[in-house]
Amino acid sequence: MTQGDSRSALFVGALLGSFVGALLLIFTDFGGWYNYNYYAGFREWGYIGISSPISLLGVIFFALPFIYCSFVSLKGAQNPNSLSPHTVALAYRVSIIGVILIIIAAVVFVVAVSGADDWWFDAGFYGSMIGGLLTVIMLRMAKAQYGTGQATTIPFGQTIQPVFYQGQQQPINPGVAQTGGQIPYVPQLYQQYPAQAPPTPPAQQAGSVWSCLMCGAPVEQGMRFCQRCGAPIQ
Repeated sequence: MTQGDSRSALFVGALLGSFVGALLLIFTDFGGWYNYNYYAGFREWGYIGISSPISLLGVIFFALPFIYCSFVSLKGAQNPNSLSPHTVALAYRVSIIGVILIIIAAVVFVVAVSGADDWWFDAGFYGSMIGGLLTVIMLRMAKAQYGTGQATTIPFGQTIQPVFYQGQQQPINPGVAQTGGQIPYVPQLYQQYPAQAPPTPPAQQAGSVWSCLMCGAPVEQGMRFCQRCGAPIQ
């Protein structure tokens, strides 16, 4: 299984967890309670969920994090390369917030119905908790496969280890290795050229002075790498 396939599978799992969790939270009861007084001759049932318009507004608010995670997971399942590391990390944090909100709602519910003769959690609570925890786990694993998305600083003179992407070793810019600098995280380039390094443009001539197409710095004839950015000169 390639990296793209594994990420798609993780997003499918997150999509199932978040979508089912949101669906059950909105369209089933979160919990209920029951009161019975033999001497007064009355029985009372109450529910938190779609049957109560007021509580439904609160339930929809608590379902918003799962709806957002469903949207991000759907995009990731269709094309993992369409998501940036920042978006995946944000969805992971939102999924944690969603689970925390469900726990807070459960605590408030228990306190509110503690005086009832009987009370219980229903499918809305159990579905959202199980789906939310599944979403957190899947998005955490997907986030780990995207990395941090930050530039990696290479100190002067340090040896750079080979970089692998989708099972293929990627050439490393020798100019950066010789001069020190940063290797930026640019996933779009490797998505377009998965089996080889992105092509580097040749130097162009501006009047009588040659310049690097990557940064525009002047280069001398015979130079193999730009002294400013380290791009290869063809």
